[in-house]
Amino acid sequence: MRVNSIYIMLEDGRCIFNAYFTPTAPPKNLITGMFTALQGFVMELTGKYPTILSTDDFTFYFQKRGPITIVLNTSETIKQPNQLSEIGLRFLQQFGNEVEKWKGDEAHFSRFSEELVDLLGVEQTTKRIDPEKPLSPMGLLHLDPKYQALIKELISRKQATSKELAETLQRNEYHLRLDLEELVEMGFIGRIYLVEEYHYFTQ
Repeated sequence: MRVNSIYIMLEDGRCIFNAYFTPTAPPKNLITGMFTALQGFVMELTGKYPTILSTDDFTFYFQKRGPITIVLNTSETIKQPNQLSEIGLRFLQQFGNEVEKWKGDEAHFSRFSEELVDLLGVEQTTKRIDPEKPLSPMGLLHLDPKYQALIKELISRKQATSKELAETLQRNEYHLRLDLEELVEMGFIGRIYLVEEYHYFTQ
């Protein structure tokens, strides 16, 4: 089973912890909106919490445990992973007293990432990647037009998250992140993982 990402959410849809194991995993803002809508719909229809949602590219497994719901995103559909229960149990053992008093600081729970190495056997993609072919003004002119507004905005900011860029350019954050990753792959921009988010930069 290939794990792409994990999200831990409160019942109102707020994400208190997330970890990405691939840069192209869906961003947490997209997941929280989907989770809130899906949970309300399934509860209204069946009186139960959702347990799985599958698409062509991703499968999401949900497990409610006390005040939190664990959402595991994989690239394949399998029987619900056994690790979900253990993830919820360990998270509440460490942070159970603090969850209900949470004021919005996700960094408070960031040390839980170390537990995931043991539970899932994967580590977050945190390695810094520097641009191999920084863009000059002339190079920008030869870039595929679909990237030009994005790269111009990133150059003006020097460093930004996919969320910040999506808000400014009024684009879907997930699709924009895929474009950013293509630019990283081509060597035009760099990427670093800081404070639970991927940051992209040009120099």
